[in-house]
Amino acid sequence: MQRAIKALKNKLSTTQHRNVLSMIGAEAVAKLSRIVTLLAMAAFLVPAQYGSAMLALACHDMIRLVLRCGAGSQLVQCSDDQLPAFAKNAVVMQVLLSVTLAALQYTLAIFLGEFYNNPELKQLLQQLSAVYLLYPVVSVRVFLLQRSNKLGYFGFCNGLCVSIENLSIALLLWLGQGIEVVVYGKFIYAILWILLFIRVPVAQYGIGFDWQIFKKLLANSSKLLQSELSRALRINADVLIAGKLLSPEIFGIYSFAKSASIAVSQAFSNAVTTALYPQFCVMQRDGVQSDSVKNIVLLMGLVCALYATQALLAPFYIQWVFGNTWLASIPVAVWLCISAIPIFLIDMVCVAQRAAGAFTLESHVRLAHLSVLVASLCWLKPESPLALAQVMLYASSFCLLLSLSCVKPSKLKQAKAPLCDTM
Repeated sequence: MQRAIKALKNKLSTTQHRNVLSMIGAEAVAKLSRIVTLLAMAAFLVPAQYGSAMLALACHDMIRLVLRCGAGSQLVQCSDDQLPAFAKNAVVMQVLLSVTLAALQYTLAIFLGEFYNNPELKQLLQQLSAVYLLYPVVSVRVFLLQRSNKLGYFGFCNGLCVSIENLSIALLLWLGQGIEVVVYGKFIYAILWILLFIRVPVAQYGIGFDWQIFKKLLANSSKLLQSELSRALRINADVLIAGKLLSPEIFGIYSFAKSASIAVSQAFSNAVTTALYPQFCVMQRDGVQSDSVKNIVLLMGLVCALYATQALLAPFYIQWVFGNTWLASIPVAVWLCISAIPIFLIDMVCVAQRAAGAFTLESHVRLAHLSVLVASLCWLKPESPLALAQVMLYASSFCLLLSLSCVKPSKLKQAKAPLCDTM
């Protein structure tokens, strides 16, 4: 028995390293292409246009994150006995969710265009709403691939899609197109995503509908919805509020600072959390406590060091790469890089809670972070990009201290996954 446990530990550790390296490698390639896009947008768009494009993408990405509250996390986490029934009903759920999000974004675009007094924002969001209708074609296949803990192909495809999207945006800008290139880029990404995953070698369970199972999936999804919606709002709260408080030109500077700073390193932290979630689930299902914990702590330290290093280098690479036009964004970028450290640590806390089935606890942490951040921004009403970045750091650091009280092993052990108890 001890030999079996030791062998399993080694397997988990090896898989963990392979997944993380695959995801980080793919993100590295994708972010190199992102630099090309930033160069093109900085060269061909004025700050006001840049701000409008980033605001549209922020609204779209915030709504798109709600797709995570569907069946994806539950397919990764559930037991092998539950998988066939869950997978059949997951197809129906993802289709309904995608159609709902498309209609929701199309409708919200009217309100958001008036709220920000930005007709371009309305047009971009309505065009982007159709992208949601493409994802259900392969969504369950992608979830099953993640469940198998084989993220090498997933990382390659994701990196390729992001790279093609970024390079296509840069090319279209160079050819004289305007801010509508962000819409073209998202459609290119979605179509390529489907082509790469449509024949991925995973088990096929077909399509089915069982009201009892669907209701259980829906109940757990509602809990995940609270968490993902809070996370999406937290990620974009500064942009959404700054778009209203700041002038278009000043908001464009803040948006550029965020794109040139944490938008790059954040991709690596997202790769780490994505790669580690299936690992946490395996450990929960098998009841194994391995040396993987040490590796997780090491990876967390590396990501934090990456943010700190970028904060030190920001004054140099922004001026060297993007020129004197965006010098005002340098101090903002430094503060945003530092603020990303507590945000990443909070995300890791939530990943551990989700893998343990503590969906309600995770939702509370996300909601607390969002509430503190929004309250701070609305109360202090920062009038400059630098003040806004400073508020981000202070609010996130305070929320990290609160979230650390939720990672006691006893709390996670007591939080059984609801979907495992209901079948």
